[in-house]
Amino acid sequence: MIGDKPLDVQTGRAFGCRTAWVGPAAWRKRFAAEVRPWSPDVVASDLLGAARAIVKRDVQEDPRGSHDKVIA
Repeated sequence: MIGDKPLDVQTGRAFGCRTAWVGPAAWRKRFAAEVRPWSPDVVASDLLGAARAIVKRDVQEDPRGSHDKVIA
């Protein structure tokens, strides 16, 4: 699930999804404390950066399903 609000990340986690948090650095800094407990899998400045990180992650991901974080 990709979103720009802390609730998007929380909702994605609640449904068992991998999550991507997207937004400008100032936005992410403002809401970092709210998002931290939900540990998004990808953090990116824009949707294109998130998409690239997701594709890169799928190529590099451990076949056993590793959930390492990716920062775009």
